Amino acid sequence: DGSVVQVYSTGFSQFKSGKVRSEWKCPSNVVCATMNSRQLILGLQNQTLVYFETDTSGLLVEIKTSTRLGGDITSLSLPPVKGDR
Repeated sequence: DGSVVQVYSTGFSQFKSGKVRSEWKCPSNVVCATMNSRQLILGLQNQTLVYFETDTSGLLVEIKTSTRLGGDITSLSLPPVKGDR
């Protein structure tokens, strides 16, 4: 939908046409992130993954949080979304 997402150490902002559409502040610093056209996953310093998906209006919405891993998160990857899923 033409949105741009900026991820920074304390969360992310989603912009469209130069205006902030949404913001999310995290409970722990972001150490890595990955995104495709419909999903965003943040890896936090406290070994937690936070998962977001775009809703029907294109806004990123938190779907799952507090998936705690047993070690440090050093990298993440998401494949492209196929077709019109």
